[in-house]
Amino acid sequence: MEFKKFKSITELLEFEKKESLKKVEIESFNEDKEGSLELLLPKNIESLVCDKCFIKTIPSWLKSIEISTYPTSVSESMFNNTPNLKSLTVFCYDGYITKFPESLTELYLFEYFNKMDKNTFPKGLKKLTLQCTLRKGQTIESKEVLPESLEELVVCDYSGSIDLDLEVLPSNLQKLTIEQGFSIEKELPKGLKELNISVSPNYQLKPNHLPPSLTSLTFINGFNNNQQPLIESNIFPSTLTYLNLGTDFNQSIGNETLPSGLTPVFKSAK
Repeated sequence: MEFKKFKSITELLEFEKKESLKKVEIESFNEDKEGSLELLLPKNIESLVCDKCFIKTIPSWLKSIEISTYPTSVSESMFNNTPNLKSLTVFCYDGYITKFPESLTELYLFEYFNKMDKNTFPKGLKKLTLQCTLRKGQTIESKEVLPESLEELVVCDYSGSIDLDLEVLPSNLQKLTIEQGFSIEKELPKGLKELNISVSPNYQLKPNHLPPSLTSLTFINGFNNNQQPLIESNIFPSTLTYLNLGTDFNQSIGNETLPSGLTPVFKSAK
């Protein structure tokens, strides 16, 4: 047994096979009333999911923590002694964080309202998810904000509050997901292998615009090439093996448009 859910830290400590666990979920915990997790949590636990938890410090040996349900108290001081922390997920919180631990390689932020600058994210970060993360009017405008180490980026902005300029994307980025009305007029990172994107209704694919190394392309929430046929050559790179145009696509496709190694997953195309 590697994972188990508990209502409280007391229930976890009373569990006979707790030494066999690697990951646990605790529904409710208050450090002021119950004591420090650094002292209470079994050291064989590597990954922790906290629901309604009020904690001041994260156990120093933890590799992953997910703080999931509001109200949750989160502050920068929680990360003062987290040398082993690799993955952090924060859903809703009432704290103020401008800098995350340098040990992190994966960071998933939901409802993050603090302004981002060149010191916000760890220099070795590889995976980053931002959902509705900035107050309206703020932008990720500097190339220094997103670390060059970043390989996967997910931006889910249904409120229209994130202004993401493609020029700030790291050159090493391999997977990009953007779930918002978006236009990819500017150049994408040439090393990009997977692109999942929700485009604006009038977006139209153009020859030689997609990254030359792209292997997978998915249009989220529909795509119809601005009501124009896909008939030009060199629209899709020869490396492309997976294409999902969505159920709204109903334009004609030229004989020389699709790469020979493409997996035919679009079903509504003519």
